[in-house]
Amino acid sequence: MGLGTSVAGAVALAALGPIGALAASAPHCVGDNSNICFSWGVPESALQAGSGNVYFQLRAPNTYEWAALGIGSQMRGAEIFLMYQDGSGNVTLSTRSGVGHVMPQYTQRSEVELLAGSGVVNDEMVANVRCGDCQSASLTGSSGWISAWKTGQAINSQDKSARIDYHDAHSIFQIDLSQASVSSDANPFTGNNGGSNPNGNNTSGDGNDGGSIVSPGGDSGSGFSNTLLYGHGVLMMIVWVILYPAGALLMPLIGKWMFHAAFQTIAFLAMWAGLGLGYVLAHRLGIFWQNTHTRLGIMVCALMFLQPILGALHHANFKRQGRRGVLSHIHVWYGRALIILGIINGGLGLQLAGSGMAFRTAYIVLAAVIAGPYFLSIPWLEWRKAKQSRGDGTGSPSRKGLTARGGSDEASTGGEAERSTSRFSQNPQSILPVLGFPLSNANPSKMLSQITRVVRARSAIATVSRSMQTRTFIAPTVSRRADFVQELYLKELKAYKMPAVKESDSVGQVQTFAEPKTPKSPEEADLASNLQEYESMAVEIEGQDATQQATGTPAALPDWLEAEEEEVKH
Repeated sequence: MGLGTSVAGAVALAALGPIGALAASAPHCVGDNSNICFSWGVPESALQAGSGNVYFQLRAPNTYEWAALGIGSQMRGAEIFLMYQDGSGNVTLSTRSGVGHVMPQYTQRSEVELLAGSGVVNDEMVANVRCGDCQSASLTGSSGWISAWKTGQAINSQDKSARIDYHDAHSIFQIDLSQASVSSDANPFTGNNGGSNPNGNNTSGDGNDGGSIVSPGGDSGSGFSNTLLYGHGVLMMIVWVILYPAGALLMPLIGKWMFHAAFQTIAFLAMWAGLGLGYVLAHRLGIFWQNTHTRLGIMVCALMFLQPILGALHHANFKRQGRRGVLSHIHVWYGRALIILGIINGGLGLQLAGSGMAFRTAYIVLAAVIAGPYFLSIPWLEWRKAKQSRGDGTGSPSRKGLTARGGSDEASTGGEAERSTSRFSQNPQSILPVLGFPLSNANPSKMLSQITRVVRARSAIATVSRSMQTRTFIAPTVSRRADFVQELYLKELKAYKMPAVKESDSVGQVQTFAEPKTPKSPEEADLASNLQEYESMAVEIEGQDATQQATGTPAALPDWLEAEEEEVKH
């Protein structure tokens, strides 16, 4: 099992181990009661040369199964120094290499030495260490360090490859070794050099005069880093476990897209705020883009940027077509996938932050109680949508596809059609005006199928309207019902073809009238003869003789203006 991992720069709900500052004090203490402490000392000659021996001390109560210190900002690739009791009043120092979230394996290092003063002293495990090949620890500036610990029964083994249990928690911090100089290249933690534990108990040693330990810097940034960690973790947990799943349920439950959009916008903005906190924290610790949690967190948040755009396109398409399209399904399933990834990444953040089992269990329970119902309801949501799509009239109207209530509506549709057919067979003229057919176009042998079709369509429209009013999953609106009925009516109207009108269609339907050949009275006979004489009368035009009138030559009329001019001349 692993010692500890790097604190994630994205979601972490809480971490048991505190996070250190850019420069830590000597000793730098971690743990629940800050009773696990580490101290450093670097000879001045090593600082001037930029390489050399590095001295450090590990100190922890003997109630711990083991304690460890490592060079690096995450467990993978870290140089780990593991301390546990050997069963004879001393401690075993095991040098191991971090390979991930598994137990680190022992790696022999000849330049690492357990110095005098080490052992179990005053109910504390103490390990004074000299590292001559710690090249990954910067001597000119800050470098990342990690620590981890596990409470429990003592291991009591001198085997440097002994198996250890998974850590309770861990911590990540930065140490500026250039501020931890000692005067000579010797063990600074023994003799009269001033090295002591936090409780004031001097450690025994071999009397080497190593000079004094200088503080590597203050610990003023630890509180701010912890604030970033808790703020980032809590905010992202609320976003991914509570807000996004709850906002996704608003649309199918209440059917109001404005509430859904407003709720998800709040979650969207909160997500970016949490990402900003995580980004600052990751850069302070030097772990940005160094582990799965930070990389996955950045990618998920970047992909979520597309979700509002897909939502707007889905809404515009739904308003235009009145039903879901390809963009709608992409918007829904794309969001669900991102929510799942966000919740998983939150668990990775807890693990990388070194949170205890209690915090991880609380996160799992919270996700199961709040986000679980949403994901469990997905099959039911899809079943309801499929059931409604069969009754939306997206295909051609039929007795089987126009109702969401099954065979009862189909039977009622067929019964109404049969009753209308019987009415037509008894009295054809009584139903034609109602259906909008003119009397002259009536043809019983050709119009029976058309009448039956129209009656069924009207019955289907009424059935769908009633079924939409009874739906409780997606709240119906007046505009939805009106749009659907209009669409169904237009489809039926487009499918209807008026039969061709023939002269024979009017036989028996239109009464014809003929003028009587002989008058019924003398008065009518005189009137008819006078009309004939009037029609045959020739109108004589002045200035035109009978010959011109017969040939159609127009009469030549004198110009009245010329006649007046001649009179004036006279």
